[in-house]
Amino acid sequence: MSQRSFKSCKLFWAARTLVDREFLAANLEKKLKEEQFSIVHVASHGEFGNDVDNTFLLTYDAKVSLDRLNQMIGVFRFRDDPLEAAHLERLRYRRRR
Repeated sequence: MSQRSFKSCKLFWAARTLVDREFLAANLEKKLKEEQFSIVHVASHGEFGNDVDNTFLLTYDAKVSLDRLNQMIGVFRFRDDPLEAAHLERLRYRRRR
C-alpha cells in the first residue's frame, strides 16, 4: 500500500494502525482480542500461495501462518458484532536500479 493510499484510508475510516516496529505479532494479536473491528486489512510482506503450509505474512518480528492468523481473527466469532471482512494484501519488494 502506498503511503498516500495508507493516509487516505486512515482518514476515511479512522483506522487503527500498526506500522513498522509496532507491527509485532503479539501487538496484532492483542489489538484483535481487545478491540472491536468490522474490517481488518493487513498489508504486509509475505508468501501467499496454493500451499497453506508455506503461506504466511510477515510482522516486524515473526512469520504469522494462516493457522495462527485464523486463531487471532477467530475471536470475532463469539462477539455481538462479528468481523465482516478480512483483507490480506501482500506487498512486494521494489528493486532499486
